Amino acid sequence: IDLQQLVFGITYSDFKNKNVFDFFKASQLIIETDDNFDWSLDGEHQKGSKNIEIINVHSAINLLK
Repeated sequence: IDLQQLVFGITYSDFKNKNVFDFFKASQLIIETDDNFDWSLDGEHQKGSKNIEIINVHSAINLLK
């Protein structure tokens, strides 16, 4: 990925370049890597791992009015 295209797209909210951005919907995502690497989801730091599992738990939090 060309870093300049990535930074431009994020800076100007221009996500049309399909070679840089890929959008999809999923309730669960498993990422497998060759090496351990640190990563972040919404600012939450996670130490390096070869397998990363992200799950969207619908209605997991109830808010009271």
